[in-house]
Amino acid sequence: MASTPFATIAAAMEVTSVRVDKSLEQVSSPPAAPEVKAVTPPVENPTVVQNPVSEPLPSPQLIARVPTAPTKNTPQSAPESLPKEQLVAQIPTTGGSGAPAPGLSSAELIQLAQLLSQLGDLSVLQEQLSNIQQELSEIRSVVRDLQQESVINSQERPRLPEPVQQLDSVATNQENSRPVTTSPQTANTESSPETESDVAQIPVPPPEREETPEPGTDDFLQKMPLNRVNPLITTQNLDGTPISHFSDWEIAASGLVSDSTTSDVNVDGFARLDSDIFQGTTADNVAVTDFRGTYVRLRSAPQDREVETDIDQPVTLGGYLYQFTLTGGCDILDPGGGGSDETCSFLPPVAFDPQSYDPDTLLPGRLLDSGIPFGGVVSEENLAFIKQPGFQRGLPGQEVGIELNVPNSGIVAIGPETGRQGQTIRRENLDNTYSVGLSNVRQVLKQNDQEAVLGRTVRGFAAIPNDEDFGLDSAVQLATLLLPDVDPALEGGDAPPNPNVNANLFTAANNSRLPSNSFTAYQGSVSRAESITDLNTPPEDIPAATSNSFWVGLSPVVDREIEILEDGSRFKDFSGPRLVAAAYGEGGAEVADNLSAQVAATLLNEVGGVDQQLLLDFDDIQNAYTQIGLAFFERDATQIIKTRYRERTNYVPHLSFTGNRTDNRNRTRYYLGALIDYTAEDTQDWLKAYVGGDYRYRNVNSGVQAEVGGIGYLNPDKDYYSRLWGNVAKTFSADNGNSFTLAAGLDYAIDQDQQIGDIFVGSTGSRATISAAARLGGMTLSADQNFGGLLPNSDESSLTLRVGTQLGENFSLSGYYTPFDEDTVVARYGVNAGIKFGSFYNSPSLVFGWSQDEYKFATGTFSDDRFTVSFSTGQPNAPFVTGTRRR
Repeated sequence: MASTPFATIAAAMEVTSVRVDKSLEQVSSPPAAPEVKAVTPPVENPTVVQNPVSEPLPSPQLIARVPTAPTKNTPQSAPESLPKEQLVAQIPTTGGSGAPAPGLSSAELIQLAQLLSQLGDLSVLQEQLSNIQQELSEIRSVVRDLQQESVINSQERPRLPEPVQQLDSVATNQENSRPVTTSPQTANTESSPETESDVAQIPVPPPEREETPEPGTDDFLQKMPLNRVNPLITTQNLDGTPISHFSDWEIAASGLVSDSTTSDVNVDGFARLDSDIFQGTTADNVAVTDFRGTYVRLRSAPQDREVETDIDQPVTLGGYLYQFTLTGGCDILDPGGGGSDETCSFLPPVAFDPQSYDPDTLLPGRLLDSGIPFGGVVSEENLAFIKQPGFQRGLPGQEVGIELNVPNSGIVAIGPETGRQGQTIRRENLDNTYSVGLSNVRQVLKQNDQEAVLGRTVRGFAAIPNDEDFGLDSAVQLATLLLPDVDPALEGGDAPPNPNVNANLFTAANNSRLPSNSFTAYQGSVSRAESITDLNTPPEDIPAATSNSFWVGLSPVVDREIEILEDGSRFKDFSGPRLVAAAYGEGGAEVADNLSAQVAATLLNEVGGVDQQLLLDFDDIQNAYTQIGLAFFERDATQIIKTRYRERTNYVPHLSFTGNRTDNRNRTRYYLGALIDYTAEDTQDWLKAYVGGDYRYRNVNSGVQAEVGGIGYLNPDKDYYSRLWGNVAKTFSADNGNSFTLAAGLDYAIDQDQQIGDIFVGSTGSRATISAAARLGGMTLSADQNFGGLLPNSDESSLTLRVGTQLGENFSLSGYYTPFDEDTVVARYGVNAGIKFGSFYNSPSLVFGWSQDEYKFATGTFSDDRFTVSFSTGQPNAPFVTGTRRR
C-alpha cells in the first residue's frame, strides 16, 4: 500500500546482483508486509527512446537507407556502412508527395538514371536484392543477440505502475483470521522496464505501392518483424500481468497444504493468440507504430472463504440450593373467625421439576404444580413428617414451602482462572473460481518533429462462474464493444518525424492508477510528451508527459457475515458439585422470630404473586415452625463456543477516470470513479463513488523518495474507505555497493466500516510505521515497526524482521520473524527457498515455503503451519529485451 514504508523502500531500491526471485510472493508473510528486496541505490530510468521510422518511397526506387542504432559517440544521421558485395544505392528518402528530397541536383539525377539503365532487368535485381537484405537482417539479429546476452541475463521484472490498494479480504479480531492473498498481483513499483539500451532504432521498410497514400488511411503501414521493436514501446500491465509484444505465454501455479486450511490450487496465465506491429510514415510526416495483440487468459479469483472456530473453554459454574418452609396456626388468616386449631402453610409451593433440567446447561425447565398452596391446611401427619430432623417439604403430594435447586447460576471463573487448559480448533476453507477470458490490446504511437502521442486500447471479456449476477457482468463487458479504439490525433508538418521519443511518455502511460484484482472490459488512454532534440539533455530537464485514461471493468466487493453457532450458553464435561458455604436452621418460634419480614415478604411476592401476603406480620403467627437453609456450590465444566465467519466475493461494475503528469522526478495523479455494488443490502449503498489524488517525488541521485495522497469514498465499507497517507524514504549508498535505507509512513483510515452485520468488529486500517533496510554484500536485512494507537482505527503494534540472500546463481533464500505483535492474528515465522532453472525473466522457477500463523484466544494460542509450493514459467525467456524473438 502507498502508506507502508516498505513499499517506499521497494520503489527506492533496485535489485542488481542480488535477487530474491519471486520467493516472497509466495511466503505467508505478515499482513501489509511488502516483499523483501535487495537494497541497492536506484538508477535513472532511460530518458530517450529512439524510434526512427523510414518515410514511404515510390515503387521505382530500389532501397531506402536502413538506419542503425546510433551510439552515444555516433551522430544519429550517420548512415549504416553496408557490405561491399551488396549493390545498394544510398538514395535519400522522399516525402509523402514523391518529390526528390532537397539536396539532389539535376546532374546527380541524370547520373542516377544512367546507373539504373545499366543495371538491367529491375525485377531480377529487386529479387536478388531482397534475398541479400533478408540474409543480412538475419546476420545482424544473431550479432545483436550475442551482444545483448549479458543484458538479458541480468533482466528483472519490468516495473509497472502502482495499482489500487489491495482488496485482500480483511480479517477481523472476532473471527481470528488474517487477510488472504488473492490472485497474483503486480508489485507497487513504477514503469520503467529495463532494456539493453536507452536507444533503440526500428527500421521500417517502405510499403510497396504505386501511389501516395491518402491522408486518414493506414495504407502506408507495413508489418514489421517483432524483434526489431523496442519492448519499452509496448510494455504494459494487463490486469496485473506485465506483457510486451514479445510475450507468448506465461503460467503460474501454487498450492497450499496446511494443518487447518484447505485451499483450491491457484492457476494464472495467458497465451498469445496473435500479435503484429505495423509501422509507416504518413504523407504529412507523422511516423506511426501500431501494435495489436490478442491473448487468452486464465485467472484464479477468490470467491468463498469460510472460517469455523470451535472453542472449548474451561469454566467454573456457581450454583445454590435455597430451602424455606413456614407453618403455623391458621388464626392469623381469619382474625374474626373465633380461633382455629388447624395449621396452615404460609408459603406457596415452589420447586423445580427434577426431570426438567437441561443436561447441556443444568438449568431447570419447569416448576412443579403440586403441593399445599399458601394458606392451605397442613395435616397433623404431614406436619409430623416436616418436623423430622433435616429439611422436609412434606409427604408426597402435600409439599409445602420453597426448594430452589439451581446447579448453574452463572460463571464464576473462566479460562486460566480455573487452572485448566482449554482447546481451540480452527478450520479455514478457501474456494476460488476460475475465469477464462479474452483480451485484445492495441497501442498506437505517433511521432512528428516536435512531440509524440501514445494511444492505448485494451478490451476484455471474462466469464466469472458463480458470480452473483453473471448476466449483468456479461452485459457490462459486451457494452464496452461500442466504445471506440483510441487513435490519437497528431498534426503533421514539413519536417521529418523526430525519432527521439521522450521516455516519460511510456512511464506516464503505465502510471495510470488502475483498479487492482479486477477484470478489464475496456481501457482507453491517451498520453502525450514533447520529443527530445538534444540527446545530451539532463534527465531532470526532460519535458514531462501527461496521460489520461478511462477504465471500465469488474472489481471485487466482499460480503461478510459472522454467524454465532454456539454462544457459550451450553456446557459439557461437568464435574460433581463442591460445597463452598452453607447455613441451615429449623425450629419453632425462636427460629421464626429471627426471620426478616422484609426479605420473606419480598420472596413471597416474587414467587407467590399474592399482594396480601405483604400485609402479614410473621411475629403474630402462633405455633410457628420453620425450616430455612442456603448452600453455595461450584462445579467444573467446559463452555462450548462456536462461530462461523464467511466471505463471499462478487465482481461488480466499476468505472474509473485517472490521469497523471510524470517527469523524471515527479508524478502527480488524480482519479475518480464509482463502483455499482448491487450486492449491498441497502440500495442507498449501491453507489460507491470516490475521488482522490497523490503526489510522489523521487530523486534517484540523492536517494530520496516521498509520497502523499488521499482518497474519499461515498458509502465506504471495510475495503473501500476514505484514507490519507504519506511516506518518506532516504537511501544512503556506499562506494562498495552496500546501502542503507530509512523510511517512515502514516496511513490514516478515516471511515473504514467497523461493523459486520450487527456485530461490532472495529477497524484496523490505520498504520504508523518506521522501517529500515540494508544491503550488505549478498544479504538483505530489514525491519518494520508499526506503532498501534497513534491514529484512530489503528492496527496493533508489531515488529517484523526480514532477511534475504542469493545462494549461488539460481538459488535464493528468504524469511521473516515477528518477535512482537499485539494483534490476535500473528504471522510468526516464514521461510522460502527458491530455485530458478536459468537466468532469464521467464526461466522456470520453483519456490517452496513454510510459515506459521498464530491465533490468540482466551483458551491459548492456536498455531497453523502452512506449506506452499509454486511454479512459474513462460516464453520467450526475456520478453522485455529487444531482439528476443526473431521472425
